[in-house]
Amino acid sequence: MVLIITPISSCQLPYSKESKLYSKRLTEEILALIEEMRLKHEAEINLSKQLNIEPEFAKAR
Repeated sequence: MVLIITPISSCQLPYSKESKLYSKRLTEEILALIEEMRLKHEAEINLSKQLNIEPEFAKAR
């Protein structure tokens, strides 16, 4: 799965300085959450390999 994120601050709307700072912070938080999800996903895959079981997300397919 590929997720493309366009930072809110890159939109062509006239934002105030505060709005730009908020959108930058929001973008950073979203990217941090995505990274956390990726790491959890990798951990689930590694654990399932160690336990020799099929991960939950694979069962849903």
